Amino acid sequence: MPQPHALFPALADALALHVVTGARRSRTELPNGYAVAAGFGPHGPADDLRVAVFAPSPQGPTRICNAVFSPGTALPAATRLLARAVREAPAVPCAPTVRPARADVAAHLTIGVPEQRPDEPGLFVEYGHATAWLCDGRLGVTLGSAATGGSLTLSGPWDAMAVAAVVDSALLELTDAQALAAEVSALLPARWNRVLHDQWHPAAAVVLPRHSPGPDDPLGRVFSRELMAVGRELLASSPDLEVQPFYSNEGAAVALRVARREARVPELVKFARLIPPRAGEPPVSVLHSEYVPPAVRAARRTVLAAGTGRK
Repeated sequence: MPQPHALFPALADALALHVVTGARRSRTELPNGYAVAAGFGPHGPADDLRVAVFAPSPQGPTRICNAVFSPGTALPAATRLLARAVREAPAVPCAPTVRPARADVAAHLTIGVPEQRPDEPGLFVEYGHATAWLCDGRLGVTLGSAATGGSLTLSGPWDAMAVAAVVDSALLELTDAQALAAEVSALLPARWNRVLHDQWHPAAAVVLPRHSPGPDDPLGRVFSRELMAVGRELLASSPDLEVQPFYSNEGAAVALRVARREARVPELVKFARLIPPRAGEPPVSVLHSEYVPPAVRAARRTVLAAGTGRK
């Protein structure tokens, strides 16, 4: 395992120096036996940035990934993504290449909507305007058009959890999904400023309180009112934002989803489900919020329309 305090700053410095000097090709030795080679596409610094990262192994420096970043990609984001690939890379990179199953990778993803499309190879992951495509060790991320985003080709015996971590990182870094969370956190008081990126869309964030309802508020009603007041204050200070609550099984708000209004982020859907009763007990109605991908919503509407005879 590389030492982050030494390796990652050195990686950032090597890439920054390459970009600033505009060298056609460069190779830099990094701490702990790692190395990075960088170059540009045929049109020089105005073209894609191409990077290869090498790790130490019993057979000498071994390539763990190749990466290509479009000209508009922020260099810090590209550096963080490569750093994540280094952290997740196989301990023995010179071992035979292993490609984990798509379903195994999808099970470990923490953001986006994974899907396997008919008649198309690989695993697709939708994250707002970004789409990741994983096939035979190659990960590509496009941001609305094929000319924007980046790609990584992984070499060596990568396992499903490590590949999923790299997919997550690629989507987060190339969409700058952490930006809104940092912005919202700065607007909130310390008691409420635990803000994370949204699981489904890069233009949204989730506000999670640092405290829980007290013993005198078992259903979270008082807590819910406090949280909704925070949401109203947030809207008053930033009219360009939208706020929607997450509901618990008891119908109380337990967190807030904040989104940029101009991004037109699909809203959460509130569901109410009736839990069958146990022997001698009444049925229980469960209310909660969840995100339903637009394609799934459209399919549900089609099914409902077919059932009612409407078009």
